[in-house]
Amino acid sequence: MERIYIDIDDVLADCSGGICKFVGRENPYNNKENWGNREIHELLNIDWQDMWVKPSWEVWAGFELLPWANTIVQTAISLVGVSNVFLLTAPVVSEGCCYGKQIWKINNYPDIQMIIAKEKQACVDSNSFLIDDSVKNEERFINDNKKNNFLLFPSYSNRLADLVDNFKTDLNLVEQYIKANYEFCKLARTLNNR
Repeated sequence: MERIYIDIDDVLADCSGGICKFVGRENPYNNKENWGNREIHELLNIDWQDMWVKPSWEVWAGFELLPWANTIVQTAISLVGVSNVFLLTAPVVSEGCCYGKQIWKINNYPDIQMIIAKEKQACVDSNSFLIDDSVKNEERFINDNKKNNFLLFPSYSNRLADLVDNFKTDLNLVEQYIKANYEFCKLARTLNNR
């Protein structure tokens, strides 16, 4: 069965912006020189623990939707149906993270199922597809021979940062990007199975 899994943090929810608000700092991705650097705590010169462990569940539950979030979800639903779309998010070692993400999901996408898992590649089978902004997760998929099950979504924290502003202003580009990559990966999987 074909499924599409969608990451939450910085794909659907403005995790970077929300965490910056929590620590009282300007988002470092407002400066183009910081684009492509995933280690936001280093950009802000803040201890990793202070940035990611201390936020309460209310912080995690309060992340705002990114401008393209609903387009991503609706595109995925149009491709595989609502029952085959899942939010797939990794936990942070924080008392409030998992609970906060569950509240966020209920508030924003109550009809979409959610899985919280550290090793996302273990959840995505050979007929499925993950939309995620993490280059580290992309590498894990490649190492597990699942490169055609992964779509790197543009984020200020990855190599596709230059696409983000275009996606903000033209949601049709988001839909086209997902559909084109989905079809390409589907074709590549078919060819690899011959």
